[in-house]
Amino acid sequence: MTFSLALLLCIPFAFLNAQQDVPRKARKSFEEAREHYLKLEWGAMEQDLNEAIEAFPNFAEARIFRAEWRMDRGNLEEAIQDYTIAYLADTSAYLGVLNVLANLYLEQGLPDSSLWAQQKFLAKARLSPDKKALLQERLEKTKQSLELMKEAIAFEPENLGEEINSADGEYHCSFTVDGLEMIFTVREAYRGGCPAPMMRQEENFYVAYEENGQWVRRRPLGPPINTPCNEGAGHISPDGNYLFFAASHGPNSLGRMDIYYAKRVNGSWQRPENLGPAVNSPYWDSQPTFAPDGKTLYFVSTRPGGVGNEDIWFSELRPDGSWTQAKNLGPTINSTENDFSPFIHANNIDFYFASFGFPGLGGADLFVAQKNADGSFSEPRNLGYPLNTTKDERSLVISADGLTGYYASNQKEGFGDFDLFRFQTDPSYRPRPATWMGGVITADGGLPSTKIELIDLETGQPTATTHPDPVSGRYLLPLPTGRKYGLNISSPGFLFHSEHVQLDSNHQKFEPFKKNVKLEKVDTGKSVVLKNIFFDTDRFELKETSYPELHKLKKFLTDNPNLSIRIEGHTDNQGDRAHNQTLSENRAIAVKSWLVNHGISADRLRANGYADTRPVADNNSPEGRAQNRRTAFRIIP
Repeated sequence: MTFSLALLLCIPFAFLNAQQDVPRKARKSFEEAREHYLKLEWGAMEQDLNEAIEAFPNFAEARIFRAEWRMDRGNLEEAIQDYTIAYLADTSAYLGVLNVLANLYLEQGLPDSSLWAQQKFLAKARLSPDKKALLQERLEKTKQSLELMKEAIAFEPENLGEEINSADGEYHCSFTVDGLEMIFTVREAYRGGCPAPMMRQEENFYVAYEENGQWVRRRPLGPPINTPCNEGAGHISPDGNYLFFAASHGPNSLGRMDIYYAKRVNGSWQRPENLGPAVNSPYWDSQPTFAPDGKTLYFVSTRPGGVGNEDIWFSELRPDGSWTQAKNLGPTINSTENDFSPFIHANNIDFYFASFGFPGLGGADLFVAQKNADGSFSEPRNLGYPLNTTKDERSLVISADGLTGYYASNQKEGFGDFDLFRFQTDPSYRPRPATWMGGVITADGGLPSTKIELIDLETGQPTATTHPDPVSGRYLLPLPTGRKYGLNISSPGFLFHSEHVQLDSNHQKFEPFKKNVKLEKVDTGKSVVLKNIFFDTDRFELKETSYPELHKLKKFLTDNPNLSIRIEGHTDNQGDRAHNQTLSENRAIAVKSWLVNHGISADRLRANGYADTRPVADNNSPEGRAQNRRTAFRIIP
């Protein structure tokens, strides 16, 4: 937890005017140290300071001088020792040292010691009402830290190793939903070529792939993404089709930092494009993260109109490829201080971010909130200690299965600067797991504008949307567990493809679904099994979970106004055939009636039942009978 220098300086340091009976030798060495300081002779200054303290160990002024020097060099433990001895030399004269110690204890992750120093200082120091209020606020935050630290969570970070990390700074990683591709930022020595003045370092993207549980050696992402200027805070979309990132001095830039995106076609990244004024502003816009729904972009901006300075905003991708005007996420997520590093999990519910403003252990802490079905969010919850500390925690990414977290840290066991680490998530903040579906979609004549939608059958809303690679046909789609989904694949001039995906709440294993699909051209005699049309046993009233599929069928007929179809009902061989014949006919009629009631002309629709006369599987097994109980449509002349 770092408090402003202004707060530290506003305290009346009584010890500056305190007097001690200092031996002549110690005083002489101290004065010589001050002279060396003014001449910037650091080595000689340190030597004289050490001699002064050696001659008089309780020399408070020398101890304070050396403590400040040690603070500047990052030797906080040694600085604490010097300040403590200075305070104990005269607890009244050197009362102000307690305030400095309180800050240092927080920096070192010792809020209990800081609380002692703060309470003692507040009890005795003469302060103005404003200064006292600031210090009282710090005291309350320290108490909050202690409360959070009482219930420590599991946290054992592991460095990702030399295949990923180096002496340079590595941070801000993102993954495809299958966890096999990682893109991250590396801060390197500046190579030249950027019009920005005074650059000493530049940020570039690197990529690595996982093979057999191990990361293969990283490599630069290269042009056209990497340039001589800065590109950072990258986020690869869950399906791997897009890379969103922030860049300064990029093409068509609108502000100090803009958000760009690049599309990948047949394995190659295309030239990045600015997201335009609906997303970017004349201010600082960065840290994008693209949701698994395939349309929502969250990012951080300093533009006016927010709750604090750095706020989290969002924009949605329209079907025509344009973006909605960015909106602030509001005061549930944004505080009056800085809020940043958004990340929404592959389940499209658990939303993680960093904040200086919400109650925490100090500095920037990591929080999680749940996104509700109406787009609102629950109250943020601190992820706990020791994932959060009294220092700054600035970003977090969690794998689709919810078991592994990734973050950047400059802790001592790294390779140099910031390194990337992974750790097993704690159940207290672990998201509901997601898995993924992937494969290849093929079609005669290519895949123009092919769209893949995963629809929650309970809400009727798309959970994830993606497009296959227009050349290779490969696709990747997040699958949150605990729900029933309809998968719809559609492309102009082709019959749509329907799949039913059911992941119950007990689905905890990371079990991907692999499905290759060949789309059929629209032609007389071709049929589609509607795998998300549902009826209760021995009933023909449509269940509400059938409506998303019916809306897709309606859209197909609307987009192809010259087509006529026959709706076909089928049963298994259980029970009386005459009864099954009537049941299959009534189910086909129910689908036809729904379409007519929703604007499709009855002249284009036929409805027939076939009972068990046209099986597609063996009726001797439950699985086979389930396949035979189906509703389909067929194109007719």
